[in-house]
Amino acid sequence: MKKTLISTTLLTLLATTGLSTGMVGAATVDTKPSDAAVLFTEKSNPLEITAVPDMHFGSHEIDRSKRNDYPVIASGTHVGKGTLTTANTVSIQDDRSKAKLDGWDLQVQQTNFTNMGDSTGVGADPTDTLNGTQVVFKTGTSTIDQTNPSGVASFGADEIALNTAPATFMRGDATAYGSVKATLGTGIGADAINLRVPSTVNPTEAVHYQSELTWSLVAGPTAS
Repeated sequence: MKKTLISTTLLTLLATTGLSTGMVGAATVDTKPSDAAVLFTEKSNPLEITAVPDMHFGSHEIDRSKRNDYPVIASGTHVGKGTLTTANTVSIQDDRSKAKLDGWDLQVQQTNFTNMGDSTGVGADPTDTLNGTQVVFKTGTSTIDQTNPSGVASFGADEIALNTAPATFMRGDATAYGSVKATLGTGIGADAINLRVPSTVNPTEAVHYQSELTWSLVAGPTAS
């Protein structure tokens, strides 16, 4: 029984060795080339804003003892939209062709917070504004994610306090192409969206004050 087993093993080994030797020695008998090609064209709008956040700052008692920074809440009433749901991402998409990649600048500005009346708009007063009240983006520990991991994109500042003049929120150079997305916090720390209300605020009681933010994406070289 033992001899039979050994003989079988040797035959199997020899067969396997012969098969392997035959495969290694196989010769190519013919070659023939083929071709592949592709063409790319730009979209009609290759550089665009893909996401900007709505935000609601809740309801607060009038407090003139100090300046206050109020954090966003998940959602709240908006005159016109009904409910305003807070988001915390800002993103752009740069799909321009190689020769046209020359950087970009994403700017944002706000209108004055204005009395829009009750939840149905009754009692609105366009002359009643919260002077000096600003949306503030605190970007100290916020993140920017990019398609190109070596792309150079940055926030305009560690704290971006809005007013009626455009301010740079985020900028990128020619390497910051594809998808570029900033994610902000929602608390009151170094990474947050806050409403800054000065101690001089003089609001009407129990009315909704609203502001509109305008985001503008500018193509071209940017200052660092």
